Formats: sequence, C-alpha cells, structure tokens
Amino acid sequence: MQILWKFGKQLSVYVLVLVTTSCSVPNSIRYQYDHAAEIKNYRWEHRAGDMKLRSPLVYIDQTFLKQRYSDQSVLYKLYDVVVLHENEFRLDDRVYLLVDNLPITLIPQNREDDNWRTKDTKRDEVLLADSTKLSVVTG
Repeated sequence: MQILWKFGKQLSVYVLVLVTTSCSVPNSIRYQYDHAAEIKNYRWEHRAGDMKLRSPLVYIDQTFLKQRYSDQSVLYKLYDVVVLHENEFRLDDRVYLLVDNLPITLIPQNREDDNWRTKDTKRDEVLLADSTKLSVVTG
C-alpha cells in the first residue's frame, strides 16, 4: 500500500508539472537588455484575426515595444502589420488605441504600403552569337 501511495504522489506531481508548463501563455512579454546602448527592451507580440466571413481583415500582427533608457526615460512604439483581402479598401492614417473603452488618438510616424495585386514584368530580346533571338522576361 505504501508503494502505491508513493507512486500516486509522484504521478500527481508529474501531471501537475505537465499541465502547468503546457498551459502557459504563448504571447508573453519578452525582455532584452542592450549592453552597448544601455537600453531595456520589453516586447509583446500577438496576432488577431477576424472570423467573420465578409470581413476585409485577414489578420493583424501587433508589436508593442517599451524602451527604458539609462536616464530612466521611456519610449513606447507600436507596430501594426494589417493584412486585408484582395481588392479591399485602403487604410487611413488614423490610429486609435482603446484603453478602458476610451479612444486615444495616435499619430503614425511611418507607413509602408505593400500592394501585391500586379507584378511588373519586362521583356527583352537578346541576340545570341548564332544570330538567334532569345526572349528574356524579368520582374
């Protein structure tokens, strides 16, 4: 009976460790210290998608970055990568951050648009040594 009791305790500890390590939060805050610039970087990344069928949004990747400098000043940066379905509307330069259901207006400093709707191709004719023409497509 004693052996069975010890085995049960060991099994319960093993199951507890397994459950607590496998149920951890995947989107945790990562910390990195830059020794050269003496900056503490805290980064939180996550991906959110819209499950509605007719939504123009495919997904959005967001990164929140907090940088604490050696003089204790703090800089916050927010990066968004928004992926929309093809032929959807263009985004405006307006960004709102909701904190306790109160909108805070943010002013974007940089915006990059990548439109992969069409590919530019260029076709050239190359004359070979035996006087035949070869068509080369680039792009």
